[in-house]
Amino acid sequence: MDLTYINDDRQTVARSLMVWMDDEQKRSIETALQALTLYQQAFTNYQQMRTQSQQSEAAMVEQARTMLALVEESKAQQEQAMTADSGQALFMLGAMGLAAVVIGLLAALVISRSIVSPLQQTVAFAQRIAAGDLTQDLPQNRRDEPGQLMAAMQSMSVSLRTLVGRIGSGVRFC
Repeated sequence: MDLTYINDDRQTVARSLMVWMDDEQKRSIETALQALTLYQQAFTNYQQMRTQSQQSEAAMVEQARTMLALVEESKAQQEQAMTADSGQALFMLGAMGLAAVVIGLLAALVISRSIVSPLQQTVAFAQRIAAGDLTQDLPQNRRDEPGQLMAAMQSMSVSLRTLVGRIGSGVRFC
C-alpha cells in the first residue's frame, strides 16, 4: 500500500472541503494535515529504521555463526595439538624413566664392583693368612671403607709376620 498516494488523496479532499469552512476550521484542518504529514514521515522513518535494524540483526547473526564456526575449528585444532603434545610428553616421560632405570643399574653395577672386588681380595687375603701364608701383601691404593679394611688386614699381616719372626728367632736361640 502506497502511503504517498493516500496522503495526497486525503490532502486533496481536505483542501476541497476547506472552501466551505470558516477560518478557524481551516486552521484546524491545516494543523491536522500538518500533523498527519509529520506522523506519516515519522512512520516512514520508523519503517526504514526497522528494516535497517532487521538487516543489521541478520548480518550480526550471520557473523556470529561464522565466528562460532571459526571457534569450533580452532578448538578442534587445539585439541589435536594437545593430543600430539600429550603423546610426546608421555614418550619423553617413558624415555626419561627408561634412562633413569639404565643409569640406576649402571650406578648399582659400578658401586657393587667398587665394593665387592676389594672385599673379595680381602677375603682371599684373609684365607691365605688363615692357611698360614704370611708372605703375601695386600695392595693399598684406596682411601674408602673397603680400602681401610684392606689396610687393616695388611697391618695385621705385617704384625703376624713380625710376631712369627720373633717367635721363630726365640725358638732358635733356645
